[in-house]
Amino acid sequence: MQAVSELRTSFCNLMNEVEEKNKTISVLAEKVKKAEEIHNDVTGNRSLVGAIGHHAPSVCGSSNYSAAVRDNRPQTIHEKNYKLVLKSKQNESTDAMKVLLKRNINRTQLKVGIRSMKALRDGRLIIESGKKEGIDIL
Repeated sequence: MQAVSELRTSFCNLMNEVEEKNKTISVLAEKVKKAEEIHNDVTGNRSLVGAIGHHAPSVCGSSNYSAAVRDNRPQTIHEKNYKLVLKSKQNESTDAMKVLLKRNINRTQLKVGIRSMKALRDGRLIIESGKKEGIDIL
């Protein structure tokens, strides 16, 4: 008889603990819902809880892949670069050709915009400009 009463009391104690844990879980679930609503209002993201009620995996609060790719598209329009390729007749190095060009050509007087000067391995020099007229003047 005493064993049965001990089983009943321990069973009642377990049931009380389960009820307390369920209450705690429901309170925490409400707090999570409120926090998600606040997060969605601030960031404008969709809910992290799916239709079934499972949580979607979140990595530091980042959005899903398609949204990240969509948002990372470059907004600038690429301007066309016009190129002029130079080769030295006297087999000078590309560095020497750069120095000669910088000394002998006044870019501001000719109104030529040079974006870059690149040296190639075979001894040629590429000059890039944003306008075709600049390349024609050079």
